[in-house]
Order: sequence, then C-alpha cells, then structure tokens
Amino acid sequence: QEVFPNGGAPSEYRGARLAQHGEVAGLPWTCEVVADTEDEVAVRLGVRARRLPYRLEKVFRLRSGTAALEVEGRATNESDLALHAMWGQHLVYGLPFLRPGARIRLPEGVRVIPHASAINPDGRRVRAGGPWRWPVVPADGGGETDLSVVPERGGPSDIVYLTGFPTGWYEISGDIGMRVEWDATLLPYLWMWQELGASTGYPWWGRVYTVGLEPFSSMPTDGLAAAVTNGTALSLGPYETKVLSWRAEVLA
Repeated sequence: QEVFPNGGAPSEYRGARLAQHGEVAGLPWTCEVVADTEDEVAVRLGVRARRLPYRLEKVFRLRSGTAALEVEGRATNESDLALHAMWGQHLVYGLPFLRPGARIRLPEGVRVIPHASAINPDGRRVRAGGPWRWPVVPADGGGETDLSVVPERGGPSDIVYLTGFPTGWYEISGDIGMRVEWDATLLPYLWMWQELGASTGYPWWGRVYTVGLEPFSSMPTDGLAAAVTNGTALSLGPYETKVLSWRAEVLA
C-alpha cells in the first residue's frame, strides 16, 4: 500500500483534510502493462491526488530467474508552490513470513525511537523515552525486550520508529524469509508496527498477528501536520519529482 501524502492518523494540511494514510491509498489507480516477455513482466500504475496537487506513478517489475519484486515510484508536485508530504510503504507481514521466534535483521547502528504514547491502553512493548540502540531495548514495566525476535501471539501492541540506516535493508528469517531494500536517504525511517493480538477492540478484535516493517520519509504516525512541525516531512519544490526505488525478495 502506497502511503502519500499523509502517514498515520487523519491530519489537516494548509486547509486540506487528509484521512488515515490518505490520500492515494484510497483512490483508483490507472494500470498499463509496459513489459510482457519471457524475461520480465512489468506494469505501470498512476494516480492524481484530489486534495493536494500531487501525481504518483510506480512500476512493478518481475524478472525471470529471481524471486524479487522491483518497484520504482515517482512523486511529482504539479503546482507552483513548495509543498510537504509523508511517503511510506505500508509493508505488513503475517504467515508464512511471520512466526514466533522468527528473526528480524537490520544494519548495525540503527536506533529505536518509541512512539510518544502507548497505542493500546493495556500497555506497550517498549518503554517510552529513548532513543535506544537496536535490538535490545528497555521494556515497558521493567527489564528488556529483544525487538529482533518476533514474539508469541498475544504480546503487547506497539509502534516504534527505527532510524540511522547506513543503507536501507532488513531481513525476516524463517522457513520462508523476506529481504527488503530501499533508498534510506529518501526514506530514513522504518516504522515497526506490532499488532500481535493484544488489541481486543475495533477493528482488530484480538484476531490480528502481524508486524509492519514500513520504510517512511517521516515520523510519527500522527499525520502530516505533526511531521511538518518536527521537521521530518518531505519537501517538494514547484514541479519537483522525487524518485524512490525499492526491492522485496523472498528468501527460501
């Protein structure tokens, strides 16, 4: 799911009201096949935002002999004004990639920034404060927790923001694994969202066991206005285009 120009909670920016993860994720995209051969297949998708003057395109490509999806995205400001945005890839994992005890690998030197408040009233996994050094961090309520190990079902819900990537990549290891690579100069944050079954109200009802590892331009999950205030929002000049390349590979 493409998140642009608002990440997380509904927000208002320069008079435009933006929905949760709005607005292109909720709009219809055009679709065009641009390659269909024995060597590769590719499609180009496109959409114009309705509340802000942005156009997005992305090309999905699969090449023969690899288990990798290659994506190139382009975000264009179609106005005479400098504008802000949040840009993220809402990559969320469940079975078969996510199992208790699976390992999450990141580059050395990554830091962990907890969300300012708990996202579930019943508690959180990581103690507020920080930033902490990945992967062993102070646990809420005392002790430590290892964020590189996927917990058992029923663990606390939480979201933290990972940053300090010398290069953008992560791996989830298990019987079937996943490696994601991206441009960490454009998306310097990795949102780590954990919904492990502890949230028993709407909309999860205790049935969700998932971890999101989501490359993002900005933080936190409070919407575009908050990212502008804290200085993490992207800035696109008049008619500027930003290009994002990323890759997801299945590891057997």
